[in-house]
Amino acid sequence: MAVEVQEMPDFSDPPDFEDDITEAEVLENSNLVRPTRLYYEECCVLIYGIPIVGPERIEKLKTVLAKLFSFVHPPVSTFIPTDEDGKTKGYCFVEYDTPAQTNAAAKVLDGSALDKNHTFSAYVLSAMRDLKEPEANWTPPAKNSYVDAGDLWWWTQNPKCMDQFAIQVESGPGNVNLGVFWNAKGQDPYIVSEDANRLNWSEFIFKWSPSGTYLASFHSQGVALWGGEKFVKVQKIQHPGVSYVEFSPNET
Repeated sequence: MAVEVQEMPDFSDPPDFEDDITEAEVLENSNLVRPTRLYYEECCVLIYGIPIVGPERIEKLKTVLAKLFSFVHPPVSTFIPTDEDGKTKGYCFVEYDTPAQTNAAAKVLDGSALDKNHTFSAYVLSAMRDLKEPEANWTPPAKNSYVDAGDLWWWTQNPKCMDQFAIQVESGPGNVNLGVFWNAKGQDPYIVSEDANRLNWSEFIFKWSPSGTYLASFHSQGVALWGGEKFVKVQKIQHPGVSYVEFSPNET
C-alpha cells in the first residue's frame, strides 16, 4: 500500500520580508530584560599583564589564558585588544555570567602569575568608575633615604635579660614626657639612656610593635617609628588626624 508523504510546512520568511515589530514590543511580551551597561561592567574583569604577542601567537595565547580564566568559572567571552599590527596590547576583558562570579574571578586572578615575567592585575570593570584622574600638578613622592638604625634587637642582648617598658606622663601645661625604662629586678626601674627620655616625643599616645622592635609615636600629621639603641626615627607615615595604628603580627 502506498504511503502518502505530507510535505512539511515552511515557516521561513520570504527573501524580501521586513519585520515591522519593534524590539520594545518583543521585550514587553516576554520576561527578557535588556542588559544594561552597568550590569555588563559588573560582569566584566579587566586584566593587565598578559603577554604582548604577534598575530601568529594569539590563538595559542587564548588557549593558555582560557585555562586560567576558567579556574573559578568558565567565562562567557574573552576579548583581547590588538593594535594596527595585530599585536596584543597587554590587557584583556573577560566576561562572566554573574557579578558574584566576576568578583570571585578578580580576587583569584589579581596577583596571580602566568610565568616569571607576567603577573596579572585584575579589576572588576565597574570599580574603574571610582578611579579619578591625578591632579594636574601631581608629582611622584620623593624616595625616602635608607635610615640605618643599627641593631633593632639590641635590647634582647641585655646581660641581665632585663625587659624594657615605656611610660608617658604630663610634664607641665601642654607638655608630655615619654621615657623608656629598664625593668630591673630588685631595684627601681631606670631610664635606658638620654636618647630614650624625650619631651613631647609623642603628641598623643604611643605604641610598641608586637616584638618591641619599634616604638610608634603619634602626631597631628601622622605616625613616626623609632628604633635602635639610640631610638632614631626609622620611618614616618603621613596620616593627618591619626588616632590608632595596628601592626601585622610578624612586623612585616
